[in-house]
Amino acid sequence: MLIPLLLVLIFLPPASAQSQSAVFTFPFQYSASNHSIRFRVMINRQGPFWIKLDTGASVSVISPQAAERAHIQVVGNSMDLGAYGSHIWLGVGKIAELKIGHLVLNGSPCAIGAPDAGPHCDGILAGSLIDNYAVQLDFKTKTISLYPGDSYMPPPGAVCVPFQFDKDHLPVCNVVVDGFPAAMEVDTGFSGLLELLPDMVEKNDLADKYRRVGAVTIRSLDSTKKLGIYEMKRVTLGGAGRQVSWSKGLYAVFDGDFGPLATSYDYDGRIGTQLLASHTVTFDYPHSRLVFSGGVLRN
Repeated sequence: MLIPLLLVLIFLPPASAQSQSAVFTFPFQYSASNHSIRFRVMINRQGPFWIKLDTGASVSVISPQAAERAHIQVVGNSMDLGAYGSHIWLGVGKIAELKIGHLVLNGSPCAIGAPDAGPHCDGILAGSLIDNYAVQLDFKTKTISLYPGDSYMPPPGAVCVPFQFDKDHLPVCNVVVDGFPAAMEVDTGFSGLLELLPDMVEKNDLADKYRRVGAVTIRSLDSTKKLGIYEMKRVTLGGAGRQVSWSKGLYAVFDGDFGPLATSYDYDGRIGTQLLASHTVTFDYPHSRLVFSGGVLRN
């Protein structure tokens, strides 16, 4: 989700009453048509509800219909979301009990509004809500495993890529895009391959250097934006040692006709699920790293 979130109300992180050593595994849906990661949850013992995992969102969003059905309490102020200068106000609530598989979280913050989560989806789950865990996405078995604290160990041969948290507590890692260094948000809420923000495009004259092959409409909570599709050559993560890279069928979306952004970002673009799905990817939040295993890794 390419939206910085400004909370008027400050929340405490959700609490879990369960064992601090248990690993929680549950299935998810991932389709070639929309490339979103969806799974079922129970909210306040109501449901099940379909929720989309969004590591690019700093707060979860629940639809008004689901919020009413689950009796989510509105606790006060609203929240201002802005992207490209537009704004929308959403109600702020708190989920008394959120059950994901066998994991139970209490007192989880959420916004109440219409999430951009696709059809038949009741909301989005922010990655920050489960950042006490290493969140492993196995696209081959279509399962998510949550490893608490230090219990996760990268498998032999895996590539570990460190990330930093931006001001909205979203994971951002260093990437090289066709020789251009960039800081990229890793966003499971973005169903594309790669998106580049205007500052990077303008600085490196990318709109003139690459061939435009089409166009696509990007939807967010507060707006839609039409972007060009450009054919790229290679994206690489990792340091001087082992790396993970993509090259075949690689396309980026960006705006070739842009003005200054009303909103500033701590990164140059974002990586979406279409790239991530070629590997098993673990968001190891406790150790601030991405772990890639399986797929085709590059030495």
